[in-house]
Amino acid sequence: MTKRILSITMCVMLLLSALSIAASAMGETYYMDGPDFVRVMRFPGDEVHVRETNGKTLTPRYSNGLPGAFTFYSQLNANQKRAYDVIVAAKAGLDTASASASSVDIPIHYYLTQSEFDAFWSNSVMGNAIEGALAAVIEDYPEYFWIGGLGWGAGASYSSGKYDVTITLNLPLDTSAYANFGVVRNYYNGLIQAVDSFKAVGGNRYQILKSIHDQIAKAVSYDTDFNNPIAHQPTSVFFAPFEPVCEGYAEALKLICDKYGIPCIGVVGLGNGGAHKWNYVQMEDGKWYGMDLTWDDQSSVMYDYFLVGSQTKNAFFGQATFGDQHSPTGEEFNGSSVTLTYPTLSTTSYSLAVPNMNSTLSFDAANNRVYFGKNATLRSEFFALCNYSNPAQISGQTVTVSGTTTGATVTVKNGGLTKVYNAVRRGDVDANNSVNTTDYSRMKNTVSGTGSGLTENTAGYWAGDFDDDGSLDAFDLYYMDMYLNGNIDY
Repeated sequence: MTKRILSITMCVMLLLSALSIAASAMGETYYMDGPDFVRVMRFPGDEVHVRETNGKTLTPRYSNGLPGAFTFYSQLNANQKRAYDVIVAAKAGLDTASASASSVDIPIHYYLTQSEFDAFWSNSVMGNAIEGALAAVIEDYPEYFWIGGLGWGAGASYSSGKYDVTITLNLPLDTSAYANFGVVRNYYNGLIQAVDSFKAVGGNRYQILKSIHDQIAKAVSYDTDFNNPIAHQPTSVFFAPFEPVCEGYAEALKLICDKYGIPCIGVVGLGNGGAHKWNYVQMEDGKWYGMDLTWDDQSSVMYDYFLVGSQTKNAFFGQATFGDQHSPTGEEFNGSSVTLTYPTLSTTSYSLAVPNMNSTLSFDAANNRVYFGKNATLRSEFFALCNYSNPAQISGQTVTVSGTTTGATVTVKNGGLTKVYNAVRRGDVDANNSVNTTDYSRMKNTVSGTGSGLTENTAGYWAGDFDDDGSLDAFDLYYMDMYLNGNIDY
């Protein structure tokens, strides 16, 4: 993994005499040089790659199965957000640097009162603004792959009661990977084209993620010799020799997830004690799950690290939990005072139940409900996908259906995991396994507030909530009438 090493350089601040400058027409002027950061792009031995340990006895695993965007920008303070906005507007120098340049300067202006200036004009505060902004940009915009380090200097002038502080951010290229910005632009255009043309298949988030996961793993090979100069960037997944290391895998995965509107972030930290990067992905249930595509890319495509929780144990790499093997640090720059904070990871793997029924069925994963139509037959003909493998390969899996209509539960047990769904037959508000005018009358009583109505937050209430807005009203009565008369179906 890339180590972004902070070279500690003591800054020198030149303060001109305020008394003498106040007597002139020039206004006050200040200068400061900040420390330099160097992003070491290729560092043999810093990367941890889990290799399959069982050799030829290892059995391939296959998975089957069926958006709240998160950005690191939201974690930043006002000073950091100002720098972040300017860096992003400049595309990290992509459009402003000359083709032959190996670095680019980006000026960032702060207009401050006297008290604001006094609080801002220090190496630590300005450094924090720049470090925090760039750390967030790197993770929110992995397409700015050329950010290989930074340096900065600041100047300030005083006029008309305001200070104009200009921090000049310098972004140097790692010339072993990209000789100049002309080369960067060619790679950038190719990367964007490759992501745009990437086709993931699937009708839901799970299927799309599996398609992305599998296609990348089958298309590339891990750079075991650390010889590919672009291995630490997402370009390594789309350009020959197609040999990434963990950062390349993780950042390419995020770029493609972004394309498909799937919340995905890169996570930096320690993998089995060594520098490593992986991903968190948010599913429809609102929870975040771990994905480590690097470690899943073995001689066969694995799923030990696919949509797992912190307590999920892998199958083929020592039975350790994901949380034991992956320790987030959020340290983009080694030795920096700035660290990124990540969402809380689910403790269990993503669980998906798939029906085998004679009508359309839908799941509300966030509320653990399963909805089916008035003519559906509900049986125990389910299979569940938990952890990392094909349902047929899971031993001890059971599915229990407690009843056949509204108010029943569907319980899926998969090893130590249990998922319970509340069954809701659309329109069967009185839970007698049929949908008729009696159900309509109960709904009408609820809407009008008279007679025998339905209690909120019960299965019967959900059965009458046709538009799924959380309340029973005249719209639901209209849909129920249409439903009873066969004009609409669910």
